[in-house]
Amino acid sequence: MSQPRENFDSFMKEAGMNSVLFRGSAPMTYEFRYTGTYYAYSPEFLPGEITYNGKKYYDVLMNLNSHTDDLLLKFSGSVITVTVNKEFVDDFTIGKRRFINFRGSSSEGAPPAGYYELMFSGNDTLLKKIRKQYKEEIPQTLSGNERTMNRYFKQIEDYYLLQGGRWSTVKNRKALFNAYAQFKRELSHFAREANLNFYDNRDESFTAVMKYAETLKTGKR
Repeated sequence: MSQPRENFDSFMKEAGMNSVLFRGSAPMTYEFRYTGTYYAYSPEFLPGEITYNGKKYYDVLMNLNSHTDDLLLKFSGSVITVTVNKEFVDDFTIGKRRFINFRGSSSEGAPPAGYYELMFSGNDTLLKKIRKQYKEEIPQTLSGNERTMNRYFKQIEDYYLLQGGRWSTVKNRKALFNAYAQFKRELSHFAREANLNFYDNRDESFTAVMKYAETLKTGKR
């Protein structure tokens, strides 16, 4: 939905004086029909907390545009949203999900800079990146006398594992188990006993394996 520029300017004049968080820019608008969503999980803005310029803010309505990799804020009681200045964002939560602003690294295999969901953080770290690619297709079948353009957002998910300062990409169960080759048998047994579904519930399964691998490495249960 588009938001009129005059409304945004008026909103910024009021909100900007109350919080540096809302001194952002107007977000990208999508003034056409499409299927899917450009948001990471849902169009719904959820309350969370954000560390901005070293200061923690609570109960902020937020959502993540995974097409542009922008964090959006909504002022309570308003429909207008603001794009946060990424330069000053350290981390944030949307509902129960925690995200970090990864600044990038020169290490081989490191993910590109941007917002990542923090799936697990211990001796090792697992990050998840959701990318929404905008696609346009013209169906082969005709609609009336004209072809109708099909516009949609395609979701792509990437997982990055950090172990001992080294990065690797985790595409599936096999890749994750191979990253813990010394515990492969134990992890396979754990996955069977826990009835983990790496196809339909990859997030939960990856996180469960990471937690168990942590106990195997540290000896703490």
